[in-house]
Amino acid sequence: MNPLTICIVIFVLTLLSYAINKIPMAVTAMLSMAALIFTKCLDANTALSGFSNNNQVLIIAPIYIFYVMTVFPCF
Repeated sequence: MNPLTICIVIFVLTLLSYAINKIPMAVTAMLSMAALIFTKCLDANTALSGFSNNNQVLIIAPIYIFYVMTVFPCF
């Protein structure tokens, strides 16, 4: 099978899993990342490089702060 076809199938299955929402989003993301690595669509360095990006930390940190403020209103 063509590698591009494999990658497109993985992305379509990922989108369907997000839409159906039977599997938690984090598990779906990790499974699709693992599938892309094992099928050689992405190498491990490229797939995991987003976790060390400073912009990701700056985007996700306020989300957690807002979550803590809404769940624990005493802060």
